[in-house]
Amino acid sequence: MDIQKYVKEAHENAVKHGFYEDQVDIDQEIDLICTELGEIIDADRKGKHSDYIRYKELLDFIVSNKNNDLKNKMYDIYMKDTIEDEIADVFIRIFSLVGYLEKPLKPCYKEFNNGLYKNIRIALNTVTSFNLPLINNLSKTLKIMEDTCYGIGIDIEPYIIQKMLYNRDRPYKHGKEY
Repeated sequence: MDIQKYVKEAHENAVKHGFYEDQVDIDQEIDLICTELGEIIDADRKGKHSDYIRYKELLDFIVSNKNNDLKNKMYDIYMKDTIEDEIADVFIRIFSLVGYLEKPLKPCYKEFNNGLYKNIRIALNTVTSFNLPLINNLSKTLKIMEDTCYGIGIDIEPYIIQKMLYNRDRPYKHGKEY
């Protein structure tokens, strides 16, 4: 995964959609990452998994016909609010914040093979910790999420790519206040 590419793209798209135009509240940005982590658990509780294969089949047809509205409707049907979608949101929020901070991610070599729920709790504790510099916490949280995906059998990169494409067509601030 080319993380620096995703950091650049996620941050540029966030800026394009009105995020980061006011003074940035880092605590709020961290809280939004925590919200996405919670949404993973909610999707799991509902048993919501994407149908990526069907989505991709339809996407190939839709893209050839240049129908963005239908593309986004298909995303809403087959991908939105699933475990994979919410995990992708965590990655994208972290990528965007790292782009804002303009600091390189730090390597993290520890492995996190504790299962979905314990890894989510560790990620929540890590991203909100005051013990390390923020960039270290964000780097470690990404590693936790990568290991979580590996442990539950999700190749997250295609979901990140599709969610970033989906986000390009969303309204200003995704229709929200912040």
